[in-house]
Amino acid sequence: MLLLIPPFRIPCDLTYLGLIVLPALHPCRRQIAERQATASSLHARYDLQRRQVTDAAERAAACQEPAVIEGDYNLKLLRQRYVAEKQELLVKHLVGQKARREFLSAVYS
Repeated sequence: MLLLIPPFRIPCDLTYLGLIVLPALHPCRRQIAERQATASSLHARYDLQRRQVTDAAERAAACQEPAVIEGDYNLKLLRQRYVAEKQELLVKHLVGQKARREFLSAVYS
């Protein structure tokens, strides 16, 4: 036996296919939409700031990396020897000048 129950009276003017939509939900939906918009703008700002911080950290790390000398090691040794030989010649020349000056100052005094 099928029992038919008459529809209940709901103090609301909005019903659709058995779903009851209360008028109090409309302001909530608007608030939800506003909060979702705020949340999406905050997420966008967060992503932008995160990218900026990451870029700044990468630039700072690049500034602190030591310079790596690349090239032929034998060529580097030859350059060092050449510079050392030239320095020795300069030292000999300056020692000779100092010796001559001291000799002349001793002779004139």
